[in-house]
This record gives sequence, C-alpha cells and structure tokens, in this order.
Amino acid sequence: MNLLWSAIIHLLISVVLGAGVVLLMFGKPALLIAGLVVYGLMFARVGCASH
Repeated sequence: MNLLWSAIIHLLISVVLGAGVVLLMFGKPALLIAGLVVYGLMFARVGCASH
C-alpha cells in the first residue's frame, strides 16, 4: 500500500510541477514555486525519514 501511495503522490507532484512550468511561460510562477516547496517538504519529511 505504501508503494501505491508513493506512486500516486509522485504523479501528483509531477503534474503540479509540469503545470507550473507551463504557467511560468505565461509569466505566472506561483504554481511552480508552490510545487517546489511541497516537493522539498515531502523530500525532507519522507525521503530523509529513514536516516
């Protein structure tokens, strides 16, 4: 079940970052910045939790 949740979350963050890049081309960087913050928080919380 953890693998399924991690795959779903990875897909959602990828979609948000992709949409953020598209909106950045139109001069609206807010979604990309928010996506990078969420990605950083999730990496720090989940990715480094085993250490």
